[in-house]
Amino acid sequence: MLKSRRPSRRMALAIVGALLMSLAAGVPALAGASPVVTFSFQPPSPDGNNDWWRNPPLLSVTSDQDGTVHYDWGSGDTTVAADAGSPVSLGYSPEGVSTLRAFCVSSLGETGTVPQVTISVDSELPPFPDVPTLSLTGGRVHLAWDPVTDAGSGLAG
Repeated sequence: MLKSRRPSRRMALAIVGALLMSLAAGVPALAGASPVVTFSFQPPSPDGNNDWWRNPPLLSVTSDQDGTVHYDWGSGDTTVAADAGSPVSLGYSPEGVSTLRAFCVSSLGETGTVPQVTISVDSELPPFPDVPTLSLTGGRVHLAWDPVTDAGSGLAG
């Protein structure tokens, strides 16, 4: 009959040390920990009035765990991107008001929460006014129109 042996203290310390070193080296999180995604923008903050971007920001998503990032621009059609452990570039935000949602499915199968961010982009100048006001004074024609502004982003024509 075989006798079971407990590991020696030295062996137990070696196992604990190896586990700690593997965690420090970036081994994926233990099962049960949901991945968390964060958004980043370049430039980091809106460059227009009232939290509007005059120039579309370059967006990226990063997860704190290895896995697959899923995202959508509010349409419900999810796009899948790989390499969740490093920043995933999503390109430039579309024109108008968009809601970006993203989540990560870790390499262990855990699904994170779905944060969202609303991005407002207005990079197009307002249209030129269609009909100016005409007046005739002393044989001169005067054209006048109200200045065109974009109250949201602050763009002016």
